[in-house]
Amino acid sequence: MSQKKLSEKAEKELKSIYHIYFFLLTLYSVNESFSNFFLITFSKVLNLSKQNISFLIDNTKGVLWGSFFIMFLAVYYWTSDFKKYIKKPSDDLKLKIRKKIENIYFYFIYFYAVSFFTALLFSYLRFKYENISFWKTLAPAITFSFLTQFGFILPYVDATLYKLDSLMAELYDKEELYRPRSGKSFPVFYKLLFLVISCAVMPIIMTVLAIETNVDLPSYKGEMAFSFLLFIIFLSVGINSIFYGLHKPLEILSDKMKKAAGGDYSAKTRVYFSDEIGRIKAAFNTMLDGLREREELFGTFGRYLSPEVAKELIKNKKLSLGGEEIKAAVMFCDIRDFTPLSERMSPSQLVSFLNDYLSKVVPPIMEKNGVISKFMGDGIMAIFAPSLGCQEYAKKSLTAALEMRNALAIFNNSGKYPFKISFGIGLHAGNLVAGNIGAQERMEYAFIGDTVNAASRIESKTKDFSCDILVSEELLKVLGEDVKKFNLISAGEVKLKGKSMPLSVYKLS
Repeated sequence: MSQKKLSEKAEKELKSIYHIYFFLLTLYSVNESFSNFFLITFSKVLNLSKQNISFLIDNTKGVLWGSFFIMFLAVYYWTSDFKKYIKKPSDDLKLKIRKKIENIYFYFIYFYAVSFFTALLFSYLRFKYENISFWKTLAPAITFSFLTQFGFILPYVDATLYKLDSLMAELYDKEELYRPRSGKSFPVFYKLLFLVISCAVMPIIMTVLAIETNVDLPSYKGEMAFSFLLFIIFLSVGINSIFYGLHKPLEILSDKMKKAAGGDYSAKTRVYFSDEIGRIKAAFNTMLDGLREREELFGTFGRYLSPEVAKELIKNKKLSLGGEEIKAAVMFCDIRDFTPLSERMSPSQLVSFLNDYLSKVVPPIMEKNGVISKFMGDGIMAIFAPSLGCQEYAKKSLTAALEMRNALAIFNNSGKYPFKISFGIGLHAGNLVAGNIGAQERMEYAFIGDTVNAASRIESKTKDFSCDILVSEELLKVLGEDVKKFNLISAGEVKLKGKSMPLSVYKLS
């Protein structure tokens, strides 16, 4: 399957991979200089005369060029898919390039291993007939040179890859960019360790050793100065590479975290590689997904229960079957003569009507920190409790009832329906039990107890007293001095089912 043409920026970034050729050419001169540095500083230990050193330096250039050529061929073959992809993008090539980038560290190890063993082989074949021990001189010199370069190459790869934003966006789908990457990587600790040892610790140790063994360093001041210059350049470039490969990604991640702390759960960060930084980014993205799901879950709960009940369910991680006793005001609201009214509507009309009605009378409850416990067809059960965020629960339940009355009047006067409806509201206060009820597989956060039953039966008595809001004396006792703020008229006593003593009730006008 053909891919769309690469964007100009992505194509430019893909071509930047070719800089590796220039880098390899640079490493050739480094290879020669570092092997010379080893031979000079260890000349006394290895019993090498100045003539021996000059001979080895003069005759290793061809060997190193040969190993460089082998590495060049290996890298040329490795980049062939990149060239093809630039000319004609395809899914097959894209997958190959993704695999190469994800495993780029180990491809570089392979290139260096091939070049290293080639250099050893060519050196052995070139000097095996000379009166100089190959294994005591050139073998350790070449090994030192390649290990030094290896310490530098790891941060260099990091710095190169972290600049390929547009290319990575072309190679991966949007969601893939935020997931953990496959492939292997070197730990950041080892990258730093190799860099410091190669470019700082080893040169100092070897120089001190040369001084202690009385090596005539002034005779090689040109070679030594050039070698130390390369060490300094490598260390400086390595630090710059660490900036792009470690500091900058962490700085971007820090900014993303600040956005997430502010509630922006879409602030994901792209994951390019499988190192520690990549794993931290992937974990951060997973955390954001979890927070977003939690927020959506909370919002869903809030539609059915209320934000307070949603918080209670989220806090209660074990979802135990136990409950707790709380003080609360309980409200029941029911449409009068709803059954004959519903028989005149189709199912879709009935649902639309109920949703329209509830959208008008429910907001006053929510605004006064009431909890919608459940909808029972046309009926509403609401709880006002300090433990659920409603401190003045008696006062707020009465205020909500009055506002629901006004909302119903607006609903009836809208002219949307050819009939008018009325409701009855019953309010009672006392202790009740709140908790998760059901089986472990399916639970409901519910409110039960005698207070709930009494409130329901008080609502059913509104017809008998020809009023729309009926309040128990227990709720007025909780109201205290605030009772004067409401126009309450005694309706006498009412006998409720299940109650041995009659209950005093009041009309709210």
